[in-house]
Amino acid sequence: MGLFDSLKDFAGSAKNAWNEEQKRIAEKERVGQQAGTLKPNAKVAATPAPKPAASPKQAPAVIDMQRGLVNLKWGTINPIRYHDYTNGVEIPVKMCGLVEVRVVDPDTTIGEDQFKAALLDLLQPIMAGLENDFVPYDKLQFQQQKLADELNASFAKDNILITRFLIASVSPREEEKKPLDMSQPDIAAKVSRARGDAPSGKFCPQCGAPDTGAKFCSNCGAVLNQ
Repeated sequence: MGLFDSLKDFAGSAKNAWNEEQKRIAEKERVGQQAGTLKPNAKVAATPAPKPAASPKQAPAVIDMQRGLVNLKWGTINPIRYHDYTNGVEIPVKMCGLVEVRVVDPDTTIGEDQFKAALLDLLQPIMAGLENDFVPYDKLQFQQQKLADELNASFAKDNILITRFLIASVSPREEEKKPLDMSQPDIAAKVSRARGDAPSGKFCPQCGAPDTGAKFCSNCGAVLNQ
């Protein structure tokens, strides 16, 4: 049966149902008027359509000791603005992957949504640590072990163990990449350190600017060489 035939059958069924309803109303009006319970020319309201039954609400999923290992997808809701000091750029980055988690205490229970929200909250300062380790943005996918260790250290306080943490995708928004503001001394110093610009291989312990061998730091004035 084609689409046109199906629509034709549906229209015919609807028309028949409407005709039956009109007959029922007319008969009820006639009986009511004869019995004196309905004024002449008064109309009987059509039978209201039954309301659809409300679907039962599903309880939010939780992670507890009885469930054992739970595999969850995770992903950044908004891009994280990442400072890549090696390349001297700031770039928004989105990430997603899988995490395997287990609760190790019978009295501990945490909702899946609550866990993922906590994971994303912890991800921001961990990414800042990768910035200060001078990890380029195109090498972030190779840092999943470091992220797993950092997350585990935080969740262990709540009796939650991350047994596996995978980064499936890192998506930098190249079109929104912009140069870092080198007029800020702390940013300029970090870029110099990330690139190894100091001829001596040393940097100012106060601000991180390259140690050029002078007595005083050219950036902050700290004493370097006596």
